[in-house]
Amino acid sequence: MEGDEIPRILIISEGDFPKDVESRTWLDVGLHKIPNISEFDIVILNLLDLNKGKDIDDNPQLNLKKIHNLLWNGSELIIITDGRKLISINPTTRINIYSVISPVEIPIEIESGDTIYVEDETYKEYHRNVEHWKFYLSDECSFRKMPKGFLTTDEVEILEDTGCPFAQVSKVIARNGFNKAISFSIVYGIKKDGSSESHISGPLTILQAPNDTISAQYAIKTLLSNYGIHVKSKAPTWTNDFKVPDEERIEKEIESLETEKKKKESEIESKKGEKEEITRYKKLLFEDGDELRDIVWDTLEEIGFTLNRYDDLKEDGSIQTDNKVAVLEIKGKEKSLATEDVRQLDDWIGDYAQREGKEPIGILIGNHFRLKKPENRGDPFPDDVLRYVNARSTKLSLMTTHQLFELFCMVKTKQIDPKRLREEIIANAGVFDIEKMSDQK
Repeated sequence: MEGDEIPRILIISEGDFPKDVESRTWLDVGLHKIPNISEFDIVILNLLDLNKGKDIDDNPQLNLKKIHNLLWNGSELIIITDGRKLISINPTTRINIYSVISPVEIPIEIESGDTIYVEDETYKEYHRNVEHWKFYLSDECSFRKMPKGFLTTDEVEILEDTGCPFAQVSKVIARNGFNKAISFSIVYGIKKDGSSESHISGPLTILQAPNDTISAQYAIKTLLSNYGIHVKSKAPTWTNDFKVPDEERIEKEIESLETEKKKKESEIESKKGEKEEITRYKKLLFEDGDELRDIVWDTLEEIGFTLNRYDDLKEDGSIQTDNKVAVLEIKGKEKSLATEDVRQLDDWIGDYAQREGKEPIGILIGNHFRLKKPENRGDPFPDDVLRYVNARSTKLSLMTTHQLFELFCMVKTKQIDPKRLREEIIANAGVFDIEKMSDQK
């Protein structure tokens, strides 16, 4: 950080914080959704929001190694706490939270009192949110024995070669009535005998917990102002008793606009419903199975056919106009239609004739190569299909769902007469010729 540059700050706490800082919750910690804390200039941990130790116990994103790297790089860690040490991680196990997040042994004595003397003016506003202190520093801090791999090779050599690790209070922020530090900063490092420190950490700052969760959020925001991050003050509710010129007029205009907005939103939702209702016919171009069958049925009804929807019979329904009936076979495939599809339709014709006492025609409506754009699809009906249909003369008719879609659009735009179209469809034999319909526009 240089000059007036705003430091990189990470806050782990509930609350709504300025966009100039990054903030996460303890839930994010538990889900491993926080950035690398070692890369920040200041990290603030609000332990009041830490409900379960499982969020922090042996967490790869927030552990002693990461915190040491943060402090060893000269950055600051601020811990807001009520002093409690033991956190439950399951019904039978508790951990000492400071053994997980502090490279320094901090002798905290749990006690409480009302008298608070703030010695560092930059924390005075913060401590206005602290009515009672809940712990104090009872003795000198000590350097925790670092696990293997925490220090560099050179630093290990210093320790082995008459080096001396140390930890000490670098700043008392606030004291209680009997002169014990209740908010304070600690640094630690390595000294070489007879010389100045070889390395010293950034400050590990311990702050008394504010009165409640809301106070804690506000108190954290007061800390941000020390780093050049402006936090807007929320207007107290009593300011509603005061009015400035034109305020009431603007409020009424806002109410009117809000009413108009709700009306427009309702209209938009209605139009979205209309759009969804009409665009569902695009399913003719890509669907298969029951979805394709249902949209084909809806389309045929829109064209004006009397439709019999069958759920318990083998064929895919039937259509009729005047005294003519056609049973349907509706297929969606990722390849062309096959002879077995028209043979199946032939079976439905026989079943219908036996059941109803009169023989219908059969219409195979196929969505061939359904996942490709229509212009990139191959032939829908191969030669063997056509030979089978021609042999059946007037009994079988073939149509694609793409043709049905185009015919539906032509009916909607009044380019063709629906009655004439129904007659052509139910009287057709062989492959349906949509160009014939186009010529009748």
